[in-house]
Amino acid sequence: MKWDVPLLDGYHHEFLPVLRDSSNPGALSPLNYGIFSRLRGGKGVAGFDVLWVHGYSSVNTMQAMVAAKALGIPVLVRAEPWLGDRDRGGATLVAKGVFFRLLRELIDGALPIGTLNAAYWRHYLGEDFPLHLMPYAVDNHYFQSRCIEARQGRSALRNELGLDAARPVILFASKLQSRKRCTDLLAAYKNLSRGPGKEPDAYLVIVGDGEERAALERQAAQSGLEGVRFCGFRNQSELPRFFRHGDGFRSAVTA
Repeated sequence: MKWDVPLLDGYHHEFLPVLRDSSNPGALSPLNYGIFSRLRGGKGVAGFDVLWVHGYSSVNTMQAMVAAKALGIPVLVRAEPWLGDRDRGGATLVAKGVFFRLLRELIDGALPIGTLNAAYWRHYLGEDFPLHLMPYAVDNHYFQSRCIEARQGRSALRNELGLDAARPVILFASKLQSRKRCTDLLAAYKNLSRGPGKEPDAYLVIVGDGEERAALERQAAQSGLEGVRFCGFRNQSELPRFFRHGDGFRSAVTA
């Protein structure tokens, strides 16, 4: 996978030396060194006003927060969890309580992406902990203009996917992860069937890839319905073609 839009243009950026980097991000991957010296302003570079980290479950983010604390640099953390995203109980809750008491000493504020995420931070960090709303943003002008351009290719995309122009399209565009609940969408789509052996009025077009794809494809095959299309990963420049084509959109927002 390679993005076809320049995500780093306009930003000063650098990548620190890598100790370990696998294809599956986790607590120990990627793992970098030189974080403390870089935050300290090594090689004559001016120091930082604030450290903004995404998440708190990796060695990289934890060592960055500890380094910033030692250097007197304020820390802001942004992550996506909410209280209902998974079952928590017993020893897990005890461990999280201890962890967040320690985390609170390392950070100066949290950046919730929405109300459910804000409730999560308040639950674990306290009602008095500083929260600064930082929701996700979309470049609406980019997608609106590209959707207008894609109007000309509507019939070509239908031909590419083998779609009858008389049937509407339900579109799902997201990474295929369990928390996105695409499996629920497939089940709901099956319920739209007009009877045994009859297809729903609409197609279901699924754009995206991820660890759930194989299971979702099996679920679609077992349904016996032929109106499901898996289109795989599509780059941002391609997505307006699908947005323009969809008659209904299933959101995959989870927090």
